[in-house]
Amino acid sequence: MSCVMRISFDDLDPSHLFELIGEEPYVVRKKGEPAFKSLPNKGDTSKGGANFYVSYAEFEEFDQQKADAIQFLTEHQTGIREVMGLSGVTGELDFGIVRRDVAIQCDRIPVELLVLAGSVGLEIVLSQYPPGDGDDNAQDAPEDAANSPT
Repeated sequence: MSCVMRISFDDLDPSHLFELIGEEPYVVRKKGEPAFKSLPNKGDTSKGGANFYVSYAEFEEFDQQKADAIQFLTEHQTGIREVMGLSGVTGELDFGIVRRDVAIQCDRIPVELLVLAGSVGLEIVLSQYPPGDGDDNAQDAPEDAANSPT
């Protein structure tokens, strides 16, 4: 799981998100709960939140993540737009990508994805993770990233 959609809200019944978006969140955080499971004293607890899988592609498969995100947003844009229009709601698409060993890392986001995300009110985040064998980093890092505040 390397691309997630995070929705943060003041006062919203998370089951309402499922009704509108048509997808079940894999993480739901109530207002007052820590944003990071492994760091209970970090992050904003003033909002609740819900995280949705957008792409299961690996960190190294950014092109596939982008294609999956376009498909997800196209399929769910009406519901996401409605949720994002509610008072006190913010959201983002977070792409977990591998940090490459290069002097300058440039990662492009296609116009179609920018337009789709912008049209429903989502910000785009690129979270870079160190390269590795995938076992440890892939299990630990996304959980905290997926629970980060928006």
